[in-house]
Amino acid sequence: MARIAYLREQLALAARLAKAFLDRQTAEWLQASAAECRGELTVLTFKTAA
Repeated sequence: MARIAYLREQLALAARLAKAFLDRQTAEWLQASAAECRGELTVLTFKTAA
């Protein structure tokens, strides 16, 4: 459960930062990081529910 909370925090942080950055490369990197967190969060949430 701690990993799920951590991923949710990282996802929210990456999303906020991506909106704040004007540098396209940094914003894209943050969005990719958020997508990676979402994917792992989905897998962990599914495993926890099962």
